[in-house]
Amino acid sequence: MEIVTRRQGEVAEGTVNREHLDDIVLLGRNWGMDKGHVLTQFLLVMYELGKDDHVEDLFNSVTRLLDVDMFLDHGIAIVCVRLSTALSILKKAKQCRGILAMLDADTCEWVREQARTTRAQKPDIVAINEEGSLISLDNTQALILRMKRMSSVNRIDAYALSVMCETLLKAVDYLET
Repeated sequence: MEIVTRRQGEVAEGTVNREHLDDIVLLGRNWGMDKGHVLTQFLLVMYELGKDDHVEDLFNSVTRLLDVDMFLDHGIAIVCVRLSTALSILKKAKQCRGILAMLDADTCEWVREQARTTRAQKPDIVAINEEGSLISLDNTQALILRMKRMSSVNRIDAYALSVMCETLLKAVDYLET
């Protein structure tokens, strides 16, 4: 799926070129992959690179074609990297410690462990964007909510990640006021 990674670089600000995406899908089909698998991989790479805004419309139009299990497994890993990074940054702010103390310790440890494992397997995954800022927690929360809607079973991990992200958003809001 290196072609997916290389082609994502051609994504203009805020859009996905449908012709390029069609080329990627066609190439995947020639390699024996179904369209849903290729689209799932493409979306995951874009989320790994922090380009959530670029694929929002695409996600909504192809949700029914996605490999749900793959998207959920890899999506949770992406979210864990982002949340772990946010947690590390926010812990340094003394003003946030009271809010962060409300987080479930087991969930925090699980998120850190998942993030370590994911970073070891995919060192190119980003939690800090090109401008040096944390990937938007609002985008991360939107990804978590998408995953919760996709799941036919109530995944405890997605719920726990959502609660954690909401708490981190409160800490960020507190810092900005």
